[in-house]
Order: sequence, then C-alpha cells, then structure tokens
Amino acid sequence: MDPTPSKTGLLTLLQILCALGLALGVVSFLPVSLRSLSGELRNFALLLGAGYLLCAGLLFFRERSRRPLGFETLISSFVIGFLPAILYALHIHASVPNKLLLAELIWGGVLTTVTVALRRHPSLRLGLLAIIAVVGLVLPFVRHSEPRVVPAVRPWRLDTALYGLKVTEYRKLIAPSAATGGAVTAFRDGFMVANGVGELFLLSHDTGSHELKSQRLKPSVPINWYDFEHTFGQQEDVTYFRTADLLVQDLGAKVRLFATHHYWKAQQKCFVVRVSMLESDGESLARADTGAATWKTIFESTPCISLDTVGPLAHFGGIQIGGRLGLLSPNELLVAVGDHEHDGVNSPELFPQDDVSSYGKTILINLTDFSHQQFSKGHRNPQGLFVDTPEAIWETEHGPQGGDELNLIKRGANYGWPSVTYGTEYGAHFWPGDPTPGSHSGYSEPFYSWVPSIGVSSLLVVHGAEFKLWDGDVLVVSLRDGALYRARVREQRIVMMERMPFGRRLRDIAEGSDGHLLMWTDRGAILEVEADDGVGGGEAVFKACNGCHVIGDGESNGIGPDLRKVVGRKVANMAGFRYSPAMQNLGGKWTRDRLDKFLTNPQAYVPGTKMRFPGVPEADKRQDLIDFLASGANNKPPPEDPVSE
Repeated sequence: MDPTPSKTGLLTLLQILCALGLALGVVSFLPVSLRSLSGELRNFALLLGAGYLLCAGLLFFRERSRRPLGFETLISSFVIGFLPAILYALHIHASVPNKLLLAELIWGGVLTTVTVALRRHPSLRLGLLAIIAVVGLVLPFVRHSEPRVVPAVRPWRLDTALYGLKVTEYRKLIAPSAATGGAVTAFRDGFMVANGVGELFLLSHDTGSHELKSQRLKPSVPINWYDFEHTFGQQEDVTYFRTADLLVQDLGAKVRLFATHHYWKAQQKCFVVRVSMLESDGESLARADTGAATWKTIFESTPCISLDTVGPLAHFGGIQIGGRLGLLSPNELLVAVGDHEHDGVNSPELFPQDDVSSYGKTILINLTDFSHQQFSKGHRNPQGLFVDTPEAIWETEHGPQGGDELNLIKRGANYGWPSVTYGTEYGAHFWPGDPTPGSHSGYSEPFYSWVPSIGVSSLLVVHGAEFKLWDGDVLVVSLRDGALYRARVREQRIVMMERMPFGRRLRDIAEGSDGHLLMWTDRGAILEVEADDGVGGGEAVFKACNGCHVIGDGESNGIGPDLRKVVGRKVANMAGFRYSPAMQNLGGKWTRDRLDKFLTNPQAYVPGTKMRFPGVPEADKRQDLIDFLASGANNKPPPEDPVSE
C-alpha cells in the first residue's frame, strides 16, 4: 500500500530534519561549538546533510515507483549520496579526524537502514526517524558550551634521552595566514618569521618577562598571493601558492634578507619560483625598520609553468615548491626548487631530470653578478636545506608513499627522482618507471630514508651552547608525524635516531644565538625550545618512584596509579586503579601542600595506604619532585587549540 499523502509529507520533513541533525553531528563528535566551527568543517557538514538527502531521495523514489529495495540498492544509494563528503574529508584529512568521519558514516548508515528496513511499517519508521532527528538536533546544543580556551602563551615540558625540554608555545605571536608555508630564521639576538603570504615579523625577547614579542616588518615578501587568489577564486590549491623560506645574511653594517616564493605572471598565465633579496642597514633592521629598502629579484625558475585560468587547477603542484635556502659562502647562495608534480606521473614532463628546467634541482646563485648554475638534480620536494660546511650540505625532501629522504648534497650529483625512489605510488607497491622497486641503483643514494614517510620538513645541525650534548647532531622536523628527530652521524652513517613527539605539524626550525631552538608550525604557532634544568633534581628523585608509578597518558596504571597531572587532581580518581579504602576516604585534591605532607611520610599522612615507600625526608628534594610532577614530563604534548582562527 502506498503511503498516504500526510505520511509522505511527514516522512519528507523528518528526512530533512535527520539530514540537518547529521550535519550538526560534526559538533557532537568534536570539542567545538557551532560558532567556532571552521570553514572546512562547515563544508564537510553541508556535504553530509546534502548527501543524506540525496541518498534518502533515491530510496524514496524507488519505493514510490514500486521498484525492489534490496541490500544492493541500499549500498549503492549510500555510496552515491556520501561519496562527495568522503572524498572531501580525505582531501582535508588534517581537519576531519577519522573518528568523526566514521561516526558520521555510521549515523548515516543507520538512517538509511531504518528508511529501507521499516518501509512496510510506516508508523514505526516515522517514530524512529523522529527520535533520531530530535537527538541529532538537540545533542549539539547540550553536549558543548564553549570550546576549551587555550592561553596565547603556554609552557609545557617534554622529556628526551639527554635533556628535559622546556617548550614555550606562542599561539598568537604571528598574524594568521591564508596560505600554508612560511619560515623562521635566526637574526642577531632574535629571529625573523615569514608567514605563507609573505608578511614579515621580527621576534625578540621582552627584557622584563623574557617572553617573545613580535614587530611587523614592511615591506612584505613580494609574493603576489592576492592576485593569484583573485584569479583562481576559492579553489583549495591557492593555499599552496606561498612563501617557502627566509634567510638572513648578516654582514654587520649591511644585512641581506633572502626569500623564496611563488610569483604569478598574469599576462602569460603562468607561475614561477623567485628568490628575492632585500638589502638594509643592519641596525635599522634590528629595530624593525627597513627604511627605503626594496626587494630585488635575483633568481627566477624556468620555464614559467602554465595554468588554465578558466578550467580547474589540475596541475598546480605548488605544494611541492621546495624553496629552501642555504649560504654556501658569503657570495654563493643555494636554493632548492621542487618539481611541482612534473614527474611523469602527474604530468608528462620529467623536470627533475631535464637540465634545461630549474625544477627538481638545487641551484647555485652567484651573489656578485646574480648568475646561476645547476648544483644537483633529481629532487622531488626539498623541504630542508642546511649548509653546515661546504662539504656537508644537508637536504631533506618528500618521497611519495614512503621514501622521505635525508641527503648529503654533492655538486653534480643526481639523486634519481622521478626515476628511482624508496617510496611507491599511492595505493601501489611500486613506483612507475622504477625498474626495481625498493632500489636506488644508478643514482646517488639518500643518506637516510624514512619508510613510511614522516612528512619530513626542515633541518639544521646543532652547534649552540644550549644543547652541548647534541653538538653536531642533525635535527629534522616533520609535518605528518609532528615530531623532531635527532640523528647522530658518525663516520658517514647515522648511528642513532631519536624521535621527540611535539604533536604539531612542524614546518621549520632555527637555532638562535643563545642556542634556543625555534620551530614554526602549520597553524602559525611558534615553539621556543630550551633545555629545562629547573626540574632536573625532581627527575632524579622520581627514579625512586618509577618502579611502581609512571607519568603516562592518564591511563597507564602500574603497581601504583598513573601520576599524569597529579598536582591538582582529585585524590583516588584514576580510572581502573584499585585504591585502598584509606586513600578513597581521604577526599579532596592533591595540592602542593598535601603532596608535600604525604611524601614526607605516606603511612603517617594516610594510615592504611598500600604505598610502602618510606617517604622523602629532605624538604628541598620533595619540592623538586613536586615541581617535576607538575611539569607534566611525560612525552605527551598538550593538544593544539581545536578552534581554527
């Protein structure tokens, strides 16, 4: 029997409300509010709602047409409806967590299953859909209030093999950028930063608080980002049209500032990579004053890569700009230029092996007459370049699926891309054109290769006074893995590699004059890293505790409970741990004062406790231990702010 008109109209209304609830479900599964939802997540939510309406519409059409509604119909309608949302989620995978995508697809699957399975029971179907719609519409407003507020300056600590690291995270020091990329470089007693659209900032320490402060520099890097954005609208790829690197050459009275960036040639409808140089008075630049200094183009890549201004940006491989800089000598500048996906797979050209092209090469620029020549070739996407000595030129570059490389660059060498790689084509077990997958024969081998890829980014060699035990080690930052890697090189090989998790996409790294490290993240945050000696004594005292306790993820109980964030935590509240009745009855929170009394003599403070540790009689050692526990030294950095600003 056909549904009555009244029930048909009610079913349509409920399906629309279910689609709206499914879209709002993005808020239900993430720690954000509707007001703070990012643009990418809003688009994802709209695609989910529209996809469900399309799916439900197809099923309802077949139902009204008296066509069979089997399992195949259910699956095919589901795929047709939700495929755009799935593809968009995969495209912006950094913004859509896997758990969110999975939860929304399960929700959509339940709705479509109810629609089909209960079609012969219209009243029951309407009732269930009404319940689901109400839950979907109400839950986003009762589950969340306001998103977690993260301070603009936040200190935290990370433990490593040789040092405790004090990390100070500055979230709002640099203006947000519409483009990805950007770079940080050391300059005298501070640093200089360029964001993706080329805005420049001078960073220095405040004499009172010793926190970093920033001053805006003008003029900006001469990237015509807004012209490119105006030409190609809001297409996603315009975020990869960007400033790639920044380098300061301090000559005393005179300072040279070098920047690599894309440049759009509107009349020719093509783009290039440029190296621009600005010369300024050193003392004036230190005061964020460039005076009348202007930028000068000293290198431009060839050929100019054409783009169709009418059709889609099918081959704008700006994400593979490379663009890293290094001074080989006072009058020689190296620039590494990425292949922009002209690798024989994404486009027919093989630029990295074409000596006429600048792409996929390192180029040596003569700073006297600005002539240039090819230095090495066969590179894909150089993300780091550091000249330790003229004989030790380090470079990092992205591989495809696997095969990220750390290279020791030699003049005239060919590093093989795209002919060979230790990576493979996405979704395959080989790389097209490589006769022997997993081999690098016939070309210069990488010094080291990561499989799977870590999303390798910039690098440097440590020489400062802050980390003396790291002297000469190669530090490599990563995007995908969100970690800092320390490689110890001996006799032309890596004998040790340490991974230090930071939980952020790390774009660039620089070492300051005092040896502090500064890292630039893809969300535009600055991380200042220094050796933390303030809790060293407490770390030593804690060794007497770690036979029973760990500072883990808040769930890693052992003989004793996990001590993650124990300072300020409620007493006896660690899930899964069996506390003694005496401890359960203590109540309250572990303040510093209560911890001090407990650690003096645990059995005297909590009679009946299962803890047999005799205590720490020395007051200074107890305070050191409490400082260490409060520092959160557990190799699990705090989460980034979930709000896109």
